[in-house]
Amino acid sequence: MKKEYLEAFKNFRKETDIVWGNPKKGQISFSDIVEIQRLKCKTDVAELIGGAIINKLTVKEISAVVQLYKRNNPRGEIR
Repeated sequence: MKKEYLEAFKNFRKETDIVWGNPKKGQISFSDIVEIQRLKCKTDVAELIGGAIINKLTVKEISAVVQLYKRNNPRGEIR
């Protein structure tokens, strides 16, 4: 996992950083989290949350990442 993604995930608090509407710096939208939770591996979930925060990914971009992941890793094995 990239160091910057790990740092963003460590600072992420689900109680305050999941928001309805447009997220601010360090936050992620509820729609994004719903999409990310489709992943089975907790490490991959953490990395995608960190990456989404750092790169300000849209829900469509997150959905594309999740879809690509699920196609290449259908059983969700931990790597």
